[in-house]
Amino acid sequence: LSTHPGARRVPDPEAVARGLDGLNREIITIAASLPAANPVATPSSREPSDIMRTRPDWLDRQPPAERAAPRRLVPSRLAGPDSGGPREGAPATARQRGILVHRLIELLAPHPAATREASARRWLSQVAPKLGEPDIKALLAPTLTLLAAPQFERWFGPDSRAEVALAGSITLADGTTCPVEARFDRLVITPDWIGLLDIKTGLRGEAVSEGILRQMALYRRLITTLYPGRQIDCALLWTRDITLEPLPELLLDAAFTRIEPPSMGSMRIA
Repeated sequence: LSTHPGARRVPDPEAVARGLDGLNREIITIAASLPAANPVATPSSREPSDIMRTRPDWLDRQPPAERAAPRRLVPSRLAGPDSGGPREGAPATARQRGILVHRLIELLAPHPAATREASARRWLSQVAPKLGEPDIKALLAPTLTLLAAPQFERWFGPDSRAEVALAGSITLADGTTCPVEARFDRLVITPDWIGLLDIKTGLRGEAVSEGILRQMALYRRLITTLYPGRQIDCALLWTRDITLEPLPELLLDAAFTRIEPPSMGSMRIA
């Protein structure tokens, strides 16, 4: 070994071995003096619990019968040639005209009278670019006239809303309660009065069809559930001859009693 003062001293290998052997014996002695630990139970050695020993009775029961969902009433689904609106199965040109008139009235009502025609022509050029000038004039003439008429002002004023969707439940005359989905062409709500207006793109006939009466009767009854005690008036607006046709309350109440609950799918009232 080096006797230099700064040299590191190398340990004797035999002394290290003797020290480790003594440490190992001491660890074994300490471990032997400790109490024995309880064996850990494995899943296979565990006793089944009460839950596992008892079979739930619902395993052997049939599930309860599922209740059928109530059928919906959709007032606007009218059938027949006298519905007065853009209906399924109508000729393409007639149906397109009905859709365009409804949309024009909705879009133009908030505009000042001086800008309505220009706005309407601009919109038609985008959504129906193939329309000729005669067709455009045929659409614009009644639309602009009825929007400018003083007798229709309350239906298109600031208290009115277009294409209002509403859903609720109605109890029919036989006691059946059915969900209803409705969309009003125009709905006017004031503190003391509510107006329901349905826009028809045909000509006013001698009598209102049964389908339209039931449609408006459902509209009125649905609004009544939301605003009980308030005066509610319903009317039809025929755009071909620009005629407003009020629907008497008694007529609608009678039509409501003739509505039957739907038997399959959504009810078609006609």
